Amino acid sequence: MIGFPKLAAKANAQLYTSAPALALFNIPDDRDETFIQAGRKVQRFWLVLTKLGLSAQPVTGALYIHMRIQSGDTDD
Repeated sequence: MIGFPKLAAKANAQLYTSAPALALFNIPDDRDETFIQAGRKVQRFWLVLTKLGLSAQPVTGALYIHMRIQSGDTDD
């Protein structure tokens, strides 16, 4: 009703186009164990970047919402 999806998409587009690099973690399936393993790898990646004096911002919320919708979970 207030146009949040368009606002979020615009903000995300600005963030992505201004970033000097992007990292993508691809997972083979949607099992709970796979998500846990992927989360650990993302966290390790983030910690190593920080140790090297670099920074990163994980962007996962929109991806998880999309996956929930794809799986048919539209109750919320």
